Amino acid sequence: MAFQPTKEQTQAIEAGGCTLLVSAAAGSGKTAVLVERVIRILTGREPPVPADRLLVVTFTKAAAAEMRDRIALRLEEELRKNPGDAWLARQQLLLSHAAIGTIDSFCLSLLREYFYKQSIPPDFKVADEGVLHVLEEQAMEELLEDLYQQKSPAFLKLIHMLGASYDDQSFQETVRELHRYVMSLPFPEEWLEHAERMYDAPSLSECTWAAAVREDGARAAESAALLLEQAARSFVFDEKVSAAWGSAFADAARQLSVISRVLKHGGGDEAVIALSSFQFPKRETLKRGYDKEKNDLALAAKHSAEEIVSSLRRRISAPEAEILETLRQMKEPVRVLTGAVREYGRRLEERKLERGVLDFSDVEHKVLDLLLARGENGSLSLTSEAEEIAARYSEVLVDEYQDTNALQDRIFHIVSGGGRRLFMVGDAKQSIYRFRQADPAIFISRRESFAPYRGGEEPSVILLGA
Repeated sequence: MAFQPTKEQTQAIEAGGCTLLVSAAAGSGKTAVLVERVIRILTGREPPVPADRLLVVTFTKAAAAEMRDRIALRLEEELRKNPGDAWLARQQLLLSHAAIGTIDSFCLSLLREYFYKQSIPPDFKVADEGVLHVLEEQAMEELLEDLYQQKSPAFLKLIHMLGASYDDQSFQETVRELHRYVMSLPFPEEWLEHAERMYDAPSLSECTWAAAVREDGARAAESAALLLEQAARSFVFDEKVSAAWGSAFADAARQLSVISRVLKHGGGDEAVIALSSFQFPKRETLKRGYDKEKNDLALAAKHSAEEIVSSLRRRISAPEAEILETLRQMKEPVRVLTGAVREYGRRLEERKLERGVLDFSDVEHKVLDLLLARGENGSLSLTSEAEEIAARYSEVLVDEYQDTNALQDRIFHIVSGGGRRLFMVGDAKQSIYRFRQADPAIFISRRESFAPYRGGEEPSVILLGA
């Protein structure tokens, strides 16, 4: 049966001239949409775009092979409809050379092409897990030996803080995990420096860590207030339930709105006081004959709001002076930790270079280094290689975008001409690559910030339901 796209699917297939994100629920036909978009591009002639000017990326070799096969089948169908079309026949030939693959294969191909720009041997290999594990163990063993020889009180305090009673296993795991995380970012050193500065703030208003907690808390309080308002609207047509719960919900929503404002604009101690003083008002007596379903809904909304406040109380419970003192005490152990991450990374890189191997995060970082140049004042600019690579592709189409990390996202942004030719498809609920530091928040933030597609040139989002 031929694919019959819905209105939203048709928009995703035909939309052009803007950065486009397609948020596709499970079963919404997102792969079919991506294939049809490729076919629309290849069969359109204004302007003509050959198959080797498309970059199509997904996250497994099997998915990439399936994508290539499905595009090939659709081209065959189009050729059967138009047997004398020389352009379509040429696209069949070009398809075998088209860049359809994983982010790993794409970055590897770039690095092999430009290896001489990165001071790496042309015959470098990607380390398998067994070799990488051995090198990681060697780097960690040498790091620990040096740290113990230094007998730093801050190091011993950090070991204790991480919960070690008999060994340093928790320290090792923390260093490894933090190293994996920062290597998923475009600029690891900047993140580590930022983490250190978080413990230098003279007040909570200048502490980025505390600001992030308060900002998240303000959103949570707003959500709880909205939850109560929506629940109140749902039982407003039942006079008995509304009479019993109405004023309680209104008062609780008002308190939550105050908490949200204090978290956004007030001092640290004000936030603690506002949270500690929150109390959900008692409802009035329910009169006989009330709607039990509506009352159960009200109870569920009340419990949800109370759980949100309880969570905020656990996270924001200490006076500002106490938090600042804790931060001061944490400063040196944190510097030991960030320093250990740097040194572990340096030793690991040395061992990989000795063996002539890289891991996939190394490959991606070296590709980013190929694409970006940093000036003396720290500013970033595109290299001539970046402009050359971006010019190769008329459109960059990425499936499963919820599984990208910040480093990969930056690469896609550059090779798509600053995101102007970037087509992203995904579903945040289906993120499965957290072990490779996938960051669904990238996808979610764009879904929330992009305007609904209206045919313009601004970054847009299209929602596909199941």
